[in-house]
Amino acid sequence: MQNTYSYEQFQRLNDVLLCAKEDLKNFDNQNSFASRCQLRRTINRLTDDLSLRNSSPHIRRLYHNWNVLNERGCTKQDLLFVIETLTGIKKDLFVGYYDKIFISHSEKDKEIASELIDLLHNIGIKKPINGLNGQIFCSSYDGYLIPLRENNIEYIKTQLDSTDNVLALVLYSKNYMNSAACLNEAGAIWIKNIAFYPIILPDFSFEEIRGFLNPNITGFKIDDKYKLNEFKDSLVKYFNLQEVNSNIWEQERDKFISKFDNKNLVS
Repeated sequence: MQNTYSYEQFQRLNDVLLCAKEDLKNFDNQNSFASRCQLRRTINRLTDDLSLRNSSPHIRRLYHNWNVLNERGCTKQDLLFVIETLTGIKKDLFVGYYDKIFISHSEKDKEIASELIDLLHNIGIKKPINGLNGQIFCSSYDGYLIPLRENNIEYIKTQLDSTDNVLALVLYSKNYMNSAACLNEAGAIWIKNIAFYPIILPDFSFEEIRGFLNPNITGFKIDDKYKLNEFKDSLVKYFNLQEVNSNIWEQERDKFISKFDNKNLVS
């Protein structure tokens, strides 16, 4: 979907959300009231910049309760309402920009997921530093793991239900279809109405897709070089990445595709 707003405006909204979450975290501190007043002014400037006033139900909700940030009686629940409203604006109006990628795949296909992650990083998707601030999360790749003692599906639901705009990559295979955990992940993507790409692994076909997710969403075979080109171009727009040098990209893409000639990589 074409964005009406710029990526810079998307980032400004992210910055305001970060401030609101910091205010909630520091709610009991001595200077929290002054901080909330500053947050109110910042939100006001943002909505003016986006020409959003009265243009969406989220904005109308926010302005109906606008003075709450200026009142000393403001509660944590009130601040949560503001965060929820800003998140609604983000998810409704910036649907073509994303913060993170979720890779849903079978544990048995983790080598393929690993190769795909490397390709995503070559396109420009950020790697985590000391396990933080990366733009990819999945359940079976070192550095992108779900934290210890966390319930996998509940943690994934939490990530999908965060203030982030998430793009899901669903790696369909026979292993995926035979995994209750994978189908639960697909169910979470469906429930949260997360945008997703179906990516078909070599042992599978579009006709075999079943479950919650819409089988008519356009996807691609993982070794289709032309579709990989389109996929790369989409990610450049979605994440506001610098365009990859075409010669370097073709080398990386072809190296990625060649891995599927290795029978040990394909289930």
